[in-house]
Amino acid sequence: MYKDYSFSGKDIETYEGLIPEYYREPLRKGELGGIVVMDDDGDSSFVVGIVLYKVTLGYFEIVWVATTEEYDLPDYGADIVRRMLNKVRVHGGFMGIFARFRKGSPMEEYFPEDEFDRTTEVGGVYRFRLKDVDKFAEEHDSKRALHCVALGSVDGEMKNTILAHSAEAHDFIPLAQPVNWESYDQELSFIFQVNDDPKGIILVEKVDDELVLRLLYSKDPVAAIVLLKHSFHMAYDRYGEDCQVVCPVVRDISAGLIRKIVRNPQHVDLIKVQADIPIGSGTMLDFAHYR
Repeated sequence: MYKDYSFSGKDIETYEGLIPEYYREPLRKGELGGIVVMDDDGDSSFVVGIVLYKVTLGYFEIVWVATTEEYDLPDYGADIVRRMLNKVRVHGGFMGIFARFRKGSPMEEYFPEDEFDRTTEVGGVYRFRLKDVDKFAEEHDSKRALHCVALGSVDGEMKNTILAHSAEAHDFIPLAQPVNWESYDQELSFIFQVNDDPKGIILVEKVDDELVLRLLYSKDPVAAIVLLKHSFHMAYDRYGEDCQVVCPVVRDISAGLIRKIVRNPQHVDLIKVQADIPIGSGTMLDFAHYR
């Protein structure tokens, strides 16, 4: 019989083999919750797998599902997800349950198609080399590029101002918090400044042999394109044409910007699965499945 128990950041060491490094800090901070599912026959108990989750706009969002080596089959992952769905139905208080993951992820097999609606979303990650970027410095962008001020030359007040604007907008690439300004390349990251007024920002981090765009924001799409081109131009001069760029995207507008200046960027789609739960829809069958 399956049983499940909640766990938190203080239990990371117990399940660390199932929890990716990048989810451990959010778990410690309480930004994610954890549920472990056990196979319990009364005499012995074994870990089947874990779920990391958060509550998003009234929905139970599954962020991560992983099974132990002994239960490393898609059916066991699907059993865990069904258990979460029945749990949410029985306990109430949620509008539904959903998850997002990259196409081809092992999680794709854990969400039964007869119970979850499945859609493909704009998002995921674009990868390309600097040699694939069209027209680094077009003639009509040369004057606009003068508005790109290197991050190392910008004061803290201006940085915080444009960062606040970007946090409110969520239009382009979201930025992980908290912000460590020193972690970004000070010569490839820029703020688009007009008359001492910050209008846009691009933050680039060097990770091993790749350049990763951590933030791109501007209310003006033209300014966003200028920031991209100028940063790529500087990177080309420093690292050469074979340097790879990684760009996470979340909206049509950010995907459009990349496609506008990059030739055939490689892209992995995001899959969203969702099951809505109308009020009062929990049944005795759900209760029996959960118990």
